[in-house]
Amino acid sequence: MLIFFIVCAALALLLASPVTLRFRYDGSPRMRIWYLCFFYTVPLDKALPKKPSGQGRKKAGGKAAKKSDPFRELVDKKGLSAALGDLCDALKVILKQAARFLAHVRVPRLSLMASVGAEDAAQAAIRCGEVCAAVYPLLGFASAWMKIRPPHIDIQPDYTSPSWSARVDLKARVALWWVLVAGMAALWALVRSKVKQSKANQPRAVSSRDGKKDA
Repeated sequence: MLIFFIVCAALALLLASPVTLRFRYDGSPRMRIWYLCFFYTVPLDKALPKKPSGQGRKKAGGKAAKKSDPFRELVDKKGLSAALGDLCDALKVILKQAARFLAHVRVPRLSLMASVGAEDAAQAAIRCGEVCAAVYPLLGFASAWMKIRPPHIDIQPDYTSPSWSARVDLKARVALWWVLVAGMAALWALVRSKVKQSKANQPRAVSSRDGKKDA
């Protein structure tokens, strides 16, 4: 009996132990997830090309390969305000879908420092306002679903540079039990959607067979 209680206590301790997520961005995104003494680094950066050797270096002109930044590429395609708007919309959808799970998430650290530049001072001020208009409502929206300690947000216009830069530091924790519950709920929802889809396709198959027989 004593062994049973010890096993139950150890299992409860493991389920109550937090899973920690750390996300950083300072020109390239980095994410690490760890539980107890185990950790996993999420490969957010795209695979770097291998360094050319011999004649390949001469053709490349001696240029060093740089890490690719998916968010910066999106900004280059759509612009800063449009890219940030798309990112905020995607995050809002995720927050709504995972509302029950996020109620148990704790965010002890959230820091965002950004400088927004443009070709002239007026355009830099406008872009800085657009960034603030996207970030602060999203932060308020997330605070309604998660327990977030007072964050450190510093967004300033940069009148001396036409480019932008940002630094993000996010740390979140949630008990392993709630991770397992959310995973099982997502799996059950996936199975139900597959079953509904198969049932919806069955009448179509039967009707097509009947049509062939009549012909």
